[in-house]
Amino acid sequence: MPVSSVTVAAEGGAAAVAVGGRLQMLATVLPDDAGDRSVTWSVINGTGAAEIDGKGLLTAISPGTVTARATANDGTGIYGERPITVTPAPVVVAGVKPCPAYIWLKVKQPCCRRWSCLTTRTTKR
Repeated sequence: MPVSSVTVAAEGGAAAVAVGGRLQMLATVLPDDAGDRSVTWSVINGTGAAEIDGKGLLTAISPGTVTARATANDGTGIYGERPITVTPAPVVVAGVKPCPAYIWLKVKQPCCRRWSCLTTRTTKR
């Protein structure tokens, strides 16, 4: 029996993932007795960017919107899609270092693990 529909969802019902994060996508193929219920995963980059592997694991690359697509492999061309919002990676402050004129912040991100100067001058009390 040929595939009649493909529905795409994200694990846990998520609709967003942060840059650098991963989100497992899920495909429901109907009918249950379809001859070939396997799918091929792809991602359509919109204002954001992401990659998806053959098992539906989406990796967020840049902020914006993307669409995860699962296409039935039975030759019908039927597919399902799910829009996903890619949010900016959170900035985690690992420490604050006082100095005479400026506040220095240690930014804990994969791209930069160093002290950065916050350009606002502090006022002594």
